[in-house]
Amino acid sequence: MSNLTREAKGRDIAENGDINVLPDGAGYYVGDYHVDCDATECTCNDFVYRGGRCKHLLAIDYAESVGLLDEPGDDDCVDFDDLPF
Repeated sequence: MSNLTREAKGRDIAENGDINVLPDGAGYYVGDYHVDCDATECTCNDFVYRGGRCKHLLAIDYAESVGLLDEPGDDDCVDFDDLPF
């Protein structure tokens, strides 16, 4: 098991370019997981069962803060519950 914090794991994900912006305001794919466009919900087990900020949400936070990723505009966001996946 890794000793890295969730924040450090998120930073590693962002720096390795493992974030894909989905079209039409559908959010992001971070690795194999979907993150909504507001970066408040993720489909990973850590977020679903533990709650709070998982490494995928933290990867989005970090990538946006250092300019690796453009944040989708609020007008473009699709409600997480309306997505087909």
